[in-house]
Amino acid sequence: MKDTDDIHIEVIDEKSPYLETVINLGDANNKTLGFFPKGAFIEHAVKRTIIVAISPQKECIGYLLYKTKERHNKRIRLIHLCISENWRKKGIPEQLVNHLKKITDTDKQYEGIGLTCRRDFNLDHFWQKLGFLPRFDKAAKTEGKENTYWWFDYGHPNLLSILNETNRESKLSVVIDAPIFFEIAEEQDNPENKDSKSLMSDWLESELDLCLVDEIMNQINKITDSKKRQQLRNFNTNFSKVIYISSRLDEIQNKLKKFLEIKNANLDQSDFRYFQRILASENYIFVTKNKNILEIKDEFYDQFQLPVVDPLELILHIDEIASKTEYQPIRMAGISITKVPVQWGEVDLQTIFLSKENQEKKAELIQKIKKFLTNKDKFECWNILENSNKIALLVYDRHKSNELEIPIIRVVDDNPIADSLISHLIYQSIFDSTKEGRNFTRITDPYLSEKTTKAIQKNSIFEQVSGGLLRANLFIANTALELSKHLNIIAQQSSKDYDFCTKISKLLSNDENLKETKTMWDIEKKFFPTKIFDADIPTYIIPIRPWWAHHLFDHQLAIQTTIGENKIDLALNTEAVYYKSKKPACKNLKPGVYGRIIWYVSKNKKDKGYQDISTIRAVSRLDEVVLGKPQELFRRFQNLGIYQWNDVLDVAGGDPEKEIMAIKFSHTELFKLPIPLNEVQEVLENKFTMQSAYYVPKEKFAILYCRGNQLNTKE
Repeated sequence: MKDTDDIHIEVIDEKSPYLETVINLGDANNKTLGFFPKGAFIEHAVKRTIIVAISPQKECIGYLLYKTKERHNKRIRLIHLCISENWRKKGIPEQLVNHLKKITDTDKQYEGIGLTCRRDFNLDHFWQKLGFLPRFDKAAKTEGKENTYWWFDYGHPNLLSILNETNRESKLSVVIDAPIFFEIAEEQDNPENKDSKSLMSDWLESELDLCLVDEIMNQINKITDSKKRQQLRNFNTNFSKVIYISSRLDEIQNKLKKFLEIKNANLDQSDFRYFQRILASENYIFVTKNKNILEIKDEFYDQFQLPVVDPLELILHIDEIASKTEYQPIRMAGISITKVPVQWGEVDLQTIFLSKENQEKKAELIQKIKKFLTNKDKFECWNILENSNKIALLVYDRHKSNELEIPIIRVVDDNPIADSLISHLIYQSIFDSTKEGRNFTRITDPYLSEKTTKAIQKNSIFEQVSGGLLRANLFIANTALELSKHLNIIAQQSSKDYDFCTKISKLLSNDENLKETKTMWDIEKKFFPTKIFDADIPTYIIPIRPWWAHHLFDHQLAIQTTIGENKIDLALNTEAVYYKSKKPACKNLKPGVYGRIIWYVSKNKKDKGYQDISTIRAVSRLDEVVLGKPQELFRRFQNLGIYQWNDVLDVAGGDPEKEIMAIKFSHTELFKLPIPLNEVQEVLENKFTMQSAYYVPKEKFAILYCRGNQLNTKE
């Protein structure tokens, strides 16, 4: 077998030494190429419209001859493609055609390449392999024979593509497979094609944009009846065409082939190309009746983010979501911010949340949202409202059992509370993921704004992985060794995205690291809400009045009372500051300490209307302890709390020169079951009255945390 790696492709002129070989090759193959006079060859050489393939031995082994059509649509016409017999089936035609594409698609003056070929030459597979599609048939010069016109489109915008884009901005674009297309095209009705034909119902016309992949032309071309073939080609024009990215085809081909092999799902070459082009396109839903594909539709989505449905399922979903108008607002953080489900047909979303800075297309955003709404079992789409105004858009994807994915998170960047809102949405998603038994949260929105990205990274540690951001949120409260084992199992059973789990697992398996307070504290943050019970992380019970707890972190208390209301941005904040007097002192609660806070909500005569107080209700991360004068601390932490200047001064007993303590905290986790004071005293084996901060040994923290979250523990 000859090595084709060193084949050289070049354009020749009339002075080229290879022109004579080109003429001889053309004459030797005139039975299939047709008669072409020598003068015509020379004329094309003068115009530099002959491309040749040169062997390592400097021999001309093939050529491509073409013509440019200046009128109308300015199409390239491929006239000859001829390879020397000894060099056939070695990929040389692809090299010649690719070179033609390269030199003629530089300034977008041509729409594509066309050619005619006799049907009885049986070269359909050859032209398909080169990326050409059959467009129409016409009578050949030889009586009784037909020519097929083949076309390779350069994909430049035209009237049809603009119309397709307009449809995608208003309707749900779905791709139907070839069998459904043929069932719809059948003139007679029968039970087997009923669901397929229902896709063309009048009431769906305003909701659905039915699309086909250009590969359908190859399927139609297999029809032997010339009249039927032309009818189907005409019928094909009623459907929008999928616009795919050619540069992605090779990557998709390898990934799809491997996936289908693993799943033992066989597709013929045409069906494979059909799928390949869908996956290389933008957002669509794939509609099929293929049972083999439907059986693996969840795995298909996990791999390629392509929803797969059968016709009846799609119709029922659209009927349900298009007719549903009622929704129940949900209050966030106990304040006036609410979230409501996104409704079908909310056209203002593309105006409010389109990422113009990242050049996102309107149609792409709309198709994503419609795709999510159509699959309500796996997706949740929420509008976040402030006084009925949309200020954020959030989507949950629950396709993966171990991950909560966020394919869309958008906030109106110029909103004054944007930073706080983003932090809160991410913070809440971590809790939602944990409550559902998922160990990870992944953000895959490709159009995150710079402000959103900064806010995400500020308080929640995400790893940069392929296709987005990933963080662990393990609801594990145990020893470092048990956490290490769990992380190691996850890493072994998962992709490279989870390699960071292995690194942390090794750290946790070393007993010496348990004494490194900052290291263990950082790991708890990285895997929040994880708790490492045998780590040397100081923990303190700190008493707090219900009013302050309500405004600083406890939205459940906020719901109980109408006494005042939080400032919205502060209520949404995931970090805050609490002021207390410097004395009486507590073991090691001093500047430089990292740790945890257990919040004891005390009973106070000044605070009326609260229930479940005189209990410990929450645990937070202790980020920083600062001593200073009231004005100094107030100036430094003013943006983190609801304290007014007079409130801070009151902590100092009205003395502006007296030192007080500011405790900065974050990542507050409310207990499922508040623990009454008498039970806390029992666990601590101390009748401590909770009038000041109290140090909690790690063994006791484990008991209190497990009891508050109703977890099993050995006391």
